[in-house]
Amino acid sequence: MSAIPFWFLPKSLPMPVEKHKTSCTPEQTSFIKDSPTTGHKFRPEEPASLRQMAKEFVPTLKSLLGNPVYITFLCVTIIQFNSLIGMVTYKPKYIEQHYGQSASKANFLMGKQTVLKIQSVLLICITFLGSFY
Repeated sequence: MSAIPFWFLPKSLPMPVEKHKTSCTPEQTSFIKDSPTTGHKFRPEEPASLRQMAKEFVPTLKSLLGNPVYITFLCVTIIQFNSLIGMVTYKPKYIEQHYGQSASKANFLMGKQTVLKIQSVLLICITFLGSFY
């Protein structure tokens, strides 16, 4: 499911005209993957058919799902969203039953807690990232 948006991405990016005219040394072309001397499998001018895209979808998906960084990112994102949904769904009810608060007060406390967390994370990020600029 997470790979479906990749069907709609172009096969290759169009290269600027001035990039075609520049010449690279052999040393540069061995280190630069998108050098002007390397050919692309698909040119941006020729539209890829749905049949070609479907034929290459499985190998592309296989290589994407074989990437450990992508799989780690995918798992972490799924866990984060599940925990967020669980907190929003069950924590107010827990506050109601465990502490004997009303539903409106439990929801207010959840909103207050969420806003405070966002503010503290923003403050920490600005403090640490601000020192790099």
